[in-house]
Amino acid sequence: MDSLQGLGRKGINDYERQSEVLNLQLAIAISQNNQNAMRLMQQKLDTIGKYGGTFMSLKNALEFKTEQLILLKTKYQEARVDAEEFLPQKFVVNSAYKAEKKSYPIRWIILLVTVFIVFFTSVLFIIIIENYSKLQLKKNFSSQ
Repeated sequence: MDSLQGLGRKGINDYERQSEVLNLQLAIAISQNNQNAMRLMQQKLDTIGKYGGTFMSLKNALEFKTEQLILLKTKYQEARVDAEEFLPQKFVVNSAYKAEKKSYPIRWIILLVTVFIVFFTSVLFIIIIENYSKLQLKKNFSSQ
């Protein structure tokens, strides 16, 4: 944090925005041929160029460490609640009761679906065999 404050005293507060604005102002000064403004903008850009990498590095490290601190605080609070909270050792379970209607699989539906699937698969298999046989006959006939 002290390093970021030191860079702030040198004029670096937000690297991306400052460099963007200074480049724009430098372009305006060049277009107006204002030598004093060009020199001043160039000095500020040099300062940003000199300390910008350090600023970005420190800023990213600060953001990362802040995220880590938040994560650790959350885990600490969870662990504290787990350690201090009283959990009862007795659990109440509802007593069992007999079902009103028996629930068994309906056999005739299972049988019907099985028969349908076997029939469909058999028909499909027969069609494939017939088409393959016809294709072989055409191949043999055309090759002679």
